[in-house]
Amino acid sequence: MSAIITNPQPLVSVGLASEEAIQSDQRYFTGAAREDDLPGAHIYFAPGYSHLSAGCVAYLEEPASIQSEPRAWIGQLESRLRRWGARWSRVYVRPQHNTLESAFTWWNYECRREWILFAPAAEFAGWDDNFVMHPIRSNLDWSANLHFHQSVLQSAHAKGSDGYEYQAAQWVAFMRQKSEAGAMEPYQLWFQQQVIAEVSIMRNEHTLRLKNLTVSPAWRQRGIGRQVASWLRSQAMGQGKAGVVVFTVEGSFSARAYFNAGFDPCGEILEWSRDLSGKES
Repeated sequence: MSAIITNPQPLVSVGLASEEAIQSDQRYFTGAAREDDLPGAHIYFAPGYSHLSAGCVAYLEEPASIQSEPRAWIGQLESRLRRWGARWSRVYVRPQHNTLESAFTWWNYECRREWILFAPAAEFAGWDDNFVMHPIRSNLDWSANLHFHQSVLQSAHAKGSDGYEYQAAQWVAFMRQKSEAGAMEPYQLWFQQQVIAEVSIMRNEHTLRLKNLTVSPAWRQRGIGRQVASWLRSQAMGQGKAGVVVFTVEGSFSARAYFNAGFDPCGEILEWSRDLSGKES
């Protein structure tokens, strides 16, 4: 039996919290996107944005169906992705299904483990007077969001919230498309006259999903991410949810920050990825 996560809000099992996180990920990739299938897998690609890391991904749900010829299946996947102009081949696999390591390795894929974390709903003391959390809705909001990402990219080796490199204008247009399709609700954290962080919310039946948290380099390691997470936990409390779920890469700075903010592991998923911008294998 799965462990039970308890708090003053409704009860939720570890397994259910993890499953809702994975389902929210699939909803996110489905928003404003098209779907295609290969044996055992669903592919989600966003027309016009398939070159972005989040613009084209595959979820391998039934690896047993490709067990006999996994190398050929990966080759078919890459051929289809290349036709769509995808820069990356990204395949999500549940750990218990990770029987295809040798095939992915043969194709020079890299593997990273993503933890699914959970924090129970909790009260939030509130922002100081100079901080305002504001929903991103108007053209002016999105313009401020673009300026924010342009400033983020001015720092050395800046990457997106998913760990991949990106271009500000393309990313913001992509996020706006996801938002307007109802896949998520984006917010900006303002300090006086500048945006210093952004985060998106996805609503599940029992949990809220924290998505795409980005903090300005000038404000990192100052507790802003922890406060944003605490704010989101209070949103969960106000909506009668059990708590908040989030994905984070194993061993990353963000993983340590989430642990320090009161999150604990409730599941995991593996991502196999390869850059398709070079020569074909």
